[in-house]
Amino acid sequence: MHARAMSCPGRSPLFILDSDPGFSIATAIRLRVHRAQKTTMNAHRLALLATVATAIWIIAGWFPSRAYAQQDLLVSARFGNNVLRYAGDSGDPLGQFDMGPPLSNPAGLALDQDGNVYVANFNTNEVLEYSPDGTFLGVFASGAKGFGFPLALRFGPDDNLYVTSNLTEGVYEFSGVTGDFIGVFASGGGLRGVTGLAFMPGGDLLVSSAQTNQLLRYDGITGSFIGPFGTGVPLNNPTDLQIGPDGNLYVANTLSNQILQYNLDTEEGSVFASSEDLSRPIGLTFDADGNLYVANQLANNVLLFAPDGTPLGEFVPARSGGLDGPDYLAFTAVPSLRSPAKRGIP
Repeated sequence: MHARAMSCPGRSPLFILDSDPGFSIATAIRLRVHRAQKTTMNAHRLALLATVATAIWIIAGWFPSRAYAQQDLLVSARFGNNVLRYAGDSGDPLGQFDMGPPLSNPAGLALDQDGNVYVANFNTNEVLEYSPDGTFLGVFASGAKGFGFPLALRFGPDDNLYVTSNLTEGVYEFSGVTGDFIGVFASGGGLRGVTGLAFMPGGDLLVSSAQTNQLLRYDGITGSFIGPFGTGVPLNNPTDLQIGPDGNLYVANTLSNQILQYNLDTEEGSVFASSEDLSRPIGLTFDADGNLYVANQLANNVLLFAPDGTPLGEFVPARSGGLDGPDYLAFTAVPSLRSPAKRGIP
């Protein structure tokens, strides 16, 4: 079997399986019809043949919409000192993602345009790079003066990598190509306990200041402090930030066991999800359907919420695959071809 990539507008690359890279089922059907036209078959028999061929195609599951594989979910496990991979269409464990030197308190995750994965290795003050299959590619960023205890990381609109530093309370900028240190992009404004990053559609940077219970806004070009962001909901150790498919900001309000939602224009906030199952939520990510996934650290699971905030239960059950201390989340750019059969979500 061979895998070939198909790109669709507005969607990530997807993989379709072919028995031969140069000879697909669709090609076989066309050849069969072409040969039939060379015979004395009448129009009725040709139509019947086409109908039968299409039916076989459906039964065999060869329509591209049925062959697409859901991207897999990566979860950094702070206490397990690893990054684990789960089937994106089922939550079933696929094993440890990272292959290479042992991790030490891994936190934030980010992907580049080639699908390579970057991990904030908190205790070693480094950002590590892995290929899409988990092969260790080396230390991507480290050594900048004052840089230490990285948590969140994000590629910016300029394709550079932005990383929170909790040693000097700032956001550090590194070249997205070489990993070279560019400078301290954002600091000040009372920033303490830097745990989350999100670039707004207009380019400005929002940063979680966990120890001061604030969201802070910085100019997306100069890094200058603009001011606090958000009203309407008290913050209690905010951590990860994500811009949702609906254009709203989502915040893990960790010590209140809530997920908050903010309108980016009005800055008005509200409680999006407050399930009794939330227990120290930290990492957030969305799928293409707008469902929200939450790393639920003290319960050692990943919870799933519908686009309207309705709890859908565990996507990754407690301690599945050895999960210990889930922290940050990211979907892979390339789905695993080992994904097990889909199971229902409670």
